[in-house]
Amino acid sequence: MGTSRARLDRLWDDLQHHFDGLYLSFETDPRPECIRDAFPPRTLERLRALKSRYDPDNVFRDNFNIAPDAITG
Repeated sequence: MGTSRARLDRLWDDLQHHFDGLYLSFETDPRPECIRDAFPPRTLERLRALKSRYDPDNVFRDNFNIAPDAITG
């Protein structure tokens, strides 16, 4: 969808306020900010706690990474 990822991101950012939520299986924007759009804050907090418990070394970090509590970013 276009020749420039940066250009497409800027265009999408202009439209984003019209939409709510995100379905990660179909998301093409790899920016880490997408995680905050995909999950409500309390849900993301619980997911990070689970990740800290079951994957503290962040082995499963591909695609849309939910970093453990101990890792930022």
